[in-house]
Amino acid sequence: MSPVPRQNVVDLPARVALLGGLRTPFVQRSGALRAMGPAELLGQVLGELVARHEIAPEDVGVCALTLAPLLSDASDEEVAAVVARAGLPREVNAYAVARGSLSSLETTTLAATAVAHRDVRAALAGAAESGSQRHISVPARLSGLLREAARAGSMWGAARVLMRAQRADVRTRRAAPGARRGVDLTRAELDAFVEDARRRAREDAHEGHDVLRVFAPPSFVRPVAADDVPCPTAEADGACGLLLTLEDRARAEGRDVEAIVRGWSWTPPEPEGGASIARAATRALAGAGAGLDDVAAVEVHATTAEEIVLTTRVLESRTIARRVLGSEAPLGALSPHRVNVRGGSAALGHAPAATGARVILDAARALDGGSRPFALALVSGADGAAGAMLLEAPR
Repeated sequence: MSPVPRQNVVDLPARVALLGGLRTPFVQRSGALRAMGPAELLGQVLGELVARHEIAPEDVGVCALTLAPLLSDASDEEVAAVVARAGLPREVNAYAVARGSLSSLETTTLAATAVAHRDVRAALAGAAESGSQRHISVPARLSGLLREAARAGSMWGAARVLMRAQRADVRTRRAAPGARRGVDLTRAELDAFVEDARRRAREDAHEGHDVLRVFAPPSFVRPVAADDVPCPTAEADGACGLLLTLEDRARAEGRDVEAIVRGWSWTPPEPEGGASIARAATRALAGAGAGLDDVAAVEVHATTAEEIVLTTRVLESRTIARRVLGSEAPLGALSPHRVNVRGGSAALGHAPAATGARVILDAARALDGGSRPFALALVSGADGAAGAMLLEAPR
């Protein structure tokens, strides 16, 4: 299989089509999905996704997935359980990725790259999170540090990893207040943002199309608006899957195409609040020769409601664009009706591993084929790193 570029990718060797996606509701830990393990959740979603699009299981050549990333990647047995539950052939190239909230964004890039290089006829990307199945709860950033320390190979190497992380954390805490110079957010603004998100979710006409309701009615996660509290919870249960193939193959077979994957960008953690997401968005758009005025919708997930709002302000701020992004002009203003069109994590819930796939799916759904041909899917991880995926309306 072709290697996967990890930085900015726009000029793929072929146009990759997102045929569609499917997810479960994201529900409260120990709620309606408490008896379902992540392998069973994701296997059921992927199997139903393949069936709905009438894809022959043997045509699926890659299955890139994430199963509740905590301290390690999914085991071979768990990956095999997903493949079996989805009804895929045993010889499918299936593997797991664990990067917290960025996991399913990365699995989608892996699947898209395999399709673009014509290594496979079709590919699946997806993730499942099951807080109810965890015996302990560990923040994503800490779990990532523990994995890195475990790979260090010696006690001294592990200690260096943890000491380096502590120094970086101190620098981040000291630098963070500067991120909000010229960006004033009030509690009333954050409350209004979450309330509007909940309204959009209630009014969303597509809810029944791509949400798999085969379980008992869920007890939905209660959104929060506090500026320093994750929204809504890091312990939700849920799964989401995406199906990709070549655009020319989809057209030849008479299939509808949801969106075209134009490219993606990754950025490391930055001390400026909202800067990592804004930088990833800027790179993804620049690579396609597009600007924010060409974007019909932006689906953005961040750790807190405050960071989501702050991201839009960073995109609009000339001062921050110059200081943080190295640009003399901001990326552009974002009218509220173009951000998190279906409500976003503040209303739909946050199942960390699966949220990235949900963000991509909702961004694709927001494309309307009008004068703005693009949509942006933006995800920030718990450690401050961020990723952006640029989608284009099908021709």
